[in-house]
Amino acid sequence: MTSTHLAILFLTLFSFPSFAQKHELGKVTMEELNEKKCPLDPVDFEYPNQEKLNVNLMIPEGYAVELLPEPKNLSMKDSLANFKYNAIKNGNQIQIACTFDINRAIIGPQHYEALKAFYKEIVDKQTEKIVLKKV
Repeated sequence: MTSTHLAILFLTLFSFPSFAQKHELGKVTMEELNEKKCPLDPVDFEYPNQEKLNVNLMIPEGYAVELLPEPKNLSMKDSLANFKYNAIKNGNQIQIACTFDINRAIIGPQHYEALKAFYKEIVDKQTEKIVLKKV
């Protein structure tokens, strides 16, 4: 496999938008959270929701996993929202599982900064790299 093929593998993996970057439940997007300075209104997701993403990637012949992101579980105060991320090597595959829960339709303005920090942690986690090395 050439370096071009390996680059395509990485582009394929990271072309999946992260939950937080693309998350558009109700009226809320990450862009809107970043634009607000000090919201007076609650953040309205319209309804509680759960999103799951499961990805299975084949490790190309002649390559081995050098680095996988560590698992991560995040939870906002009072379990307003939760996020779970796990990437494991299973034989000649990498399995990535993400779960994103919004447990309340409306999150009050007092939780705005915590929600913004929560989204940032999700984006940071989902942009960590998986490193393969040629063997």
